Amino acid sequence: MIRNWRDVAEFAGKVVHFNTDIYYFLGTRQMTDRYALVSFGVSDWIGGEVGHNMSILKNKGEVAGNRALIDSMLSHGQLTMRLAQEDELKEVLALLDSGTMSFEYQSNSVMLKKIQGQGQ
Repeated sequence: MIRNWRDVAEFAGKVVHFNTDIYYFLGTRQMTDRYALVSFGVSDWIGGEVGHNMSILKNKGEVAGNRALIDSMLSHGQLTMRLAQEDELKEVLALLDSGTMSFEYQSNSVMLKKIQGQGQ
């Protein structure tokens, strides 16, 4: 369970599988499984908070937005996170390669290289 922004540090720069009921992250309160890229570094956010950013794997046309992994957002529900497994990375690669999905604010060609490196 991710309880504060420091819990995310082990996932920095990696593609993760996450499950959450926090409305801020996915626009629903139903527990939902998705994939995301956690930013390598931390950023300063409004209100003086710091934390990582999460770029979510989305269907083409879905609305994008910053997903700040900061304490005030993490307190609104449950978020679990783990590294994406090799078979999941292959599935994500296929989705990126087909052009049907992309990570928010990330080039598919850059993500293809990053995921191939993570799966090794």
